[in-house]
Amino acid sequence: MKNRLTPVLWLFVGCIVLCHTRLQAQHLAKPTFKNDFSIISENDGYALANRDGYYTNGIYLRFSHASKQPKEGPLIKKIWKYELGQQMYTPYSGAYKLLKNFDRPFAGYLYAKVTNSSFYANHLWELSTAVGLIGQSSMAAATQIGFHKMMKGYIPKGWNTQIESGPTVNLGVQYVKPLLAKPYKNFVDVHAIGQVNIGTVFTNASVSMATRIGLVEPMYQSAFWGSRLHNGAKASYNHRTEIFLSIQPTVQYQLYDATIQGSLIDKNKDAIVSDINPLVFQCNIGLHIARPRWGAAVVFVHRSRDAVTMRENEEYGSLQFTYRMCKN
Repeated sequence: MKNRLTPVLWLFVGCIVLCHTRLQAQHLAKPTFKNDFSIISENDGYALANRDGYYTNGIYLRFSHASKQPKEGPLIKKIWKYELGQQMYTPYSGAYKLLKNFDRPFAGYLYAKVTNSSFYANHLWELSTAVGLIGQSSMAAATQIGFHKMMKGYIPKGWNTQIESGPTVNLGVQYVKPLLAKPYKNFVDVHAIGQVNIGTVFTNASVSMATRIGLVEPMYQSAFWGSRLHNGAKASYNHRTEIFLSIQPTVQYQLYDATIQGSLIDKNKDAIVSDINPLVFQCNIGLHIARPRWGAAVVFVHRSRDAVTMRENEEYGSLQFTYRMCKN
């Protein structure tokens, strides 16, 4: 049974941290940095839902670099992001042994992605390209089984039914537009987001609205958008500490999801696959803290059922840490 108090617990922890650190947020930060390194760990266990399934684990390593800022023109900055990631999916419980209980396919996705983020005063464009592997080649089975053995937990039995292996290519574009002329007294801002992904893993389109409440910086220099990097002095940046809560509801229309429907290349003869729900709803609630040198965030995610066979909605948490380097 899911713990329905999970969002409350996360917000309670967030309020404690906010109260404990808000005095530090008044100091202005002088140094700026060109590069940063981030590690992101996502797991359903972080949501305290007492379940080990669906999107059960994700690990991401990201390096970001700010290009030399242009002296003229509307472009404020351009940031390149290079990411390695692995995602792991299982049925409601990876401990199931009977095929009839598998309400979602076992699947893994391993990829490398390059993202170009172009920040303007009143909007953001992001373009991304990812290449990778799905199925056994993703090493998701070996990762989960090895971890469970190390922790002396149960050994998942259904990875022999996972989707077929295959190479993948995915392209993505995201557009972000502020809905307020500027953050209201540097305390509240709202952005509209449109995103499209096309490829052999995920093909979908989504719209969402991101609201930040707290001590926030503009979009082009905020931790929420990964834009606290600078390389040049086109503008005068007031690089303050950020502490804020974020709320981001999303509506997504799915056309294809290889982790549920299987590979486009192979026929998935031995794999258990399912049909997708075309319309999916998701809500992210997070606490974010960013200092000049480092940043951290905890995010709770609630998502409706991706597959028609899934018994329940899914919940997971995301823990994020960023370290910035190479001073200007």
